[in-house]
Amino acid sequence: MKNHNFKQYDIWIVDPHGKCPWEKMGHLMGVKLAEHFASKQKRVLFITSNFSHILKEKRSNTTKYITGEYPYDLVLLKTNSYKNHVGFLRIIWHLNFTLSFLKEFKKWGNVEHISISHPLPFFENILSYVKKKTNSKVIIYVRDLWPEIFKITLPKFLKKFDKLIFSFFYHSRSKSFLVADGLSFVSKSYLHAIEKLENISHKKTKVIYHAFLDKKNFLIASDFKFTKGPETKLILNYSGTLGSGYDLESLIEALKEIQKTIHANKIKLFVSGKGPNEEIIKAAEKELGKSIVEYLGILDYKDLMSLYRYTDVGCLPYVSETTISFPAKVFDYIAVGKPVIHSIDGELRDLFDKNNCGIYFNAGNVDVLKNALLNLLEDDGKKLQKMSLNMRNISQNFTTEKTLENMYNFYIDVVSK
Repeated sequence: MKNHNFKQYDIWIVDPHGKCPWEKMGHLMGVKLAEHFASKQKRVLFITSNFSHILKEKRSNTTKYITGEYPYDLVLLKTNSYKNHVGFLRIIWHLNFTLSFLKEFKKWGNVEHISISHPLPFFENILSYVKKKTNSKVIIYVRDLWPEIFKITLPKFLKKFDKLIFSFFYHSRSKSFLVADGLSFVSKSYLHAIEKLENISHKKTKVIYHAFLDKKNFLIASDFKFTKGPETKLILNYSGTLGSGYDLESLIEALKEIQKTIHANKIKLFVSGKGPNEEIIKAAEKELGKSIVEYLGILDYKDLMSLYRYTDVGCLPYVSETTISFPAKVFDYIAVGKPVIHSIDGELRDLFDKNNCGIYFNAGNVDVLKNALLNLLEDDGKKLQKMSLNMRNISQNFTTEKTLENMYNFYIDVVSK
């Protein structure tokens, strides 16, 4: 937009993975943070990509500015498209985002503070330059461990060389963490992992859990009709990206094994979302029938909230090599008060085991997963009711209000240093 009247901003929020306010699904941090800072009378520019990381769809054909429609300004920087969450074209996407940023950012003047959603390879290499040019303070929000997650994509014989193969990205992270004035982590696990890998002892750090949905979000009315079979007693839900980091195969295989028991036809799995592994779900739907597995595609927001209400148990099946410690979907199930069955060891497992609101299974272990599901069927719902109550009890510790106020207070702490 050539005639855009650029003003002095207080805050830039850089989140190329984030959802835009009009989209049905995506990472909420960037847009929620933009709204919250704007409510504090801060002048905000939300900087994201013209290609949606979650929906895998173009938002615009080139760089686009959107002003006057939201309490903050929005810029969609020109990038390329890609299909797989982890792959070469996504790396190029990051490079193109950085090049587009370099082309545009001098138009925006100086800024008090820049919030950055990590990982941002390539961008992290220019961070020192950008910080100097804008005279700003920088907070990096670490919500994933890059490049560790790339290890998943390597053949077995190369996995032990991942530090060498991805050395550029490890170096990029180290450089950005040195430049940052503050580092916020989505979990204690990530903080402890980075403390072992990077020299951050002199940095301001804070663990802030990314809970961006509250109970009220799930009270939205929806006309969507979810159907189940006449014998269904347990309803499972997997909502999110259908990518290579998720152990959807074990979930489907467990359902197939249960169909061979006296509990056949008593469990139904709803799947919503989009990604390269859609075909696994569609094939299971065809083989087992919609009374056992039903693929819903991408749901409208109100219909997704209705699905959460309708569900008995949420599913978070991650592959064994995942670096994920506290996925965003966890907070959705906490908010709506639904227990989860998951394969994430460490901090999340400890929380759910301590409060009896989740069931852990070893990633890839179909028998353990099958038995866990059968166990839920065999006690007339008493265990499930207790777990749901426990999940609702811990929800008061993970609210949107607390998340955003923690982020704002950390910002105040960093910029006043």
